[in-house]
Amino acid sequence: MKITLYILLALRVIFDGSLNFAILGFTVNGYLSIFLISMAIIVALGEKPRFLGFFILVTLGVFTSATYASLTFGLDPIEEALRLVSVISMFYILINMRNSFSLKSVAYFFGFLSLANSLMGLYQQLTGTGLFVSGVLRYSGFMAHPNTSALLSAIALLALVQLSILNRLSILRIILVLASILGIGLSLSIGGLTMTLVSLFVLLRLNFGTRFQNVLGVLVVSSVIALGYFTGFTDRIQGFANADAYRYGDSTNSLVWRVRHWSQIWRSVLENPFFGHGYGASSSGFLTPDKILPHNEYLRSLLELGIVGTLVGFVILAKILSALRHRFLNGDRVFANLGLSLTLAALVSAVSENTFMYTVPMLMVAVILGTALSPHRPPQVERS
Repeated sequence: MKITLYILLALRVIFDGSLNFAILGFTVNGYLSIFLISMAIIVALGEKPRFLGFFILVTLGVFTSATYASLTFGLDPIEEALRLVSVISMFYILINMRNSFSLKSVAYFFGFLSLANSLMGLYQQLTGTGLFVSGVLRYSGFMAHPNTSALLSAIALLALVQLSILNRLSILRIILVLASILGIGLSLSIGGLTMTLVSLFVLLRLNFGTRFQNVLGVLVVSSVIALGYFTGFTDRIQGFANADAYRYGDSTNSLVWRVRHWSQIWRSVLENPFFGHGYGASSSGFLTPDKILPHNEYLRSLLELGIVGTLVGFVILAKILSALRHRFLNGDRVFANLGLSLTLAALVSAVSENTFMYTVPMLMVAVILGTALSPHRPPQVERS
């Protein structure tokens, strides 16, 4: 099953963007999601699966909510629902897997995914075939959006750093780390850079306590120097905070644009505050005048799932964080560290990005969380 999951994740990376195509009216990514969900169903039918009720109720809830959005806005609910349920399925499979992944296998696999994606992004930069996002040419590799590419590289980087903390550095690992930093730089993603630094901060704090400041300083300075090579990054950061850009009609993805965009979405939230407009409704284009996604996952949750669905989501997140903290306090310095770092960083990133809509990074997070919380992996320090 391990090899099958790795192959599925690799294919999901390859077909995430422009290489994705339809077969009999359904995309390759849709078929991959169905296959992953089918694997989760097989696990659910096995002997004494954990969290079976959770898996069934959340899956039914997602499809019911997506169907409501479809009836209201005329959307196809299947694709959006499949994306989220496939992430839940990955978590469900991993938490029930008896022979769980090792940190070494996860870090290197994620690292090679990041390497392949970064090389494709570098090719796009050299050939000028990137994506224009808000007037800026950015490079996403195989990914559908530069922000997705940045999060892929950020998660790979974090896993490689955790492995390097527990083991001596190797030439191959250094190459993969540099490739991950390259991928973040090529994406020109402010959200990706923010998530990288926040997750590294938390990870180093968990590993070294109060003795991490010098290490963090070196990492931050190195990252800034590396990303400084991509001059567009500086321009994007300036544009993000430039209040005059929006005022004078510039379409720059600025902070001011986000605040105005959120105020528009809030009006739609108040139209159906308790149960929302249905999962995937924000993709309809009917709920905001500019027809752009919310760029705030908390607001999107209220818009699509309402107060009730959002509270359910927060309860699930709280349970996951509590379980990770319990593993950490009981001696887990491997996947619990990674899980806590990524979850907290994702919650920060979600303030201004569509973080949880990026399927590939969320599948990677699901691998780490499922492995961290698996009862079949003893909570001990792993030397790979």
